[in-house]
Amino acid sequence: MRMFIVVACIMAICLNSTLAFCNPPKDIAVTISGENIDIIVTHPVSNPSEHYIKTVKVSVNGVLLVQQTFFQQAGNEQRARYSIPGLKKPSDVSVEADCSMYGSLVKTARVE
Repeated sequence: MRMFIVVACIMAICLNSTLAFCNPPKDIAVTISGENIDIIVTHPVSNPSEHYIKTVKVSVNGVLLVQQTFFQQAGNEQRARYSIPGLKKPSDVSVEADCSMYGSLVKTARVE
């Protein structure tokens, strides 16, 4: 029983230390110009080939229109540009970015 407690504590410490190096996206910049949506997800990491923004999802007025999967990021950000035919005023554009290791972030912009 004592050995089980020791092993469980070691595993808990290892898991927590791994999560300490994981971070969710820091910020999402959304720029809308006509039917184009430009997205910059800020996600500072030390190894962008293993720890990166994995998915970007774009919803307009609550309807998911784009979901893109990435396999690495360049530097400390992930960039994307999408064209949404028929994007009209007023509309709410939500962008969700998911980290490959831990966490996500959602930002909403209004088409005006």
